[in-house]
Amino acid sequence: MSNSSTERYQQRSPWRDEAQVFRAAGVIVLLIFGVFVFYDRERFHQKHILRCRNAPELPECGFFNIPKPMPPPELGIVLDQGAGNWAIQLEPIDHEAVNKKLRRLAEAGASARLIKTTGRKKRVFYYVQLGKFKTQKDANEAGRQLKTRGLVTSFSVTSYRSASQ
Repeated sequence: MSNSSTERYQQRSPWRDEAQVFRAAGVIVLLIFGVFVFYDRERFHQKHILRCRNAPELPECGFFNIPKPMPPPELGIVLDQGAGNWAIQLEPIDHEAVNKKLRRLAEAGASARLIKTTGRKKRVFYYVQLGKFKTQKDANEAGRQLKTRGLVTSFSVTSYRSASQ
């Protein structure tokens, strides 16, 4: 009798089936986490890059070769006097040309404002305004300097308006 009971115990281990269950659960959990990593990898990478751009001294950012943004070039003309009612306004242009003009002025170091105006027959015009000046004389002088540098072709001095959204 003792011989048959030891045979039954040796034939069937109670942990054998549970080990298979634990292995299957482990594989399923790894698959779920793998799918999550695959799904979230781009967003995680972008957050990591942004964090390293903001704080490059972090230890996990040491191996990144993140280029530092170049400071905007110095224009050499005072376009913003803080307070004032006058601005340099460029001729009205269409949407495609205004984007090129704004990009070109930003590359030169001038901060420009886009003014959107709806005219007759619901036609949309875009104006570019530069600076904020206390007097018309200061605005004309700055406009002449911009014209001699080739940044603007023609301009007028008008009242200051805030940028369109």
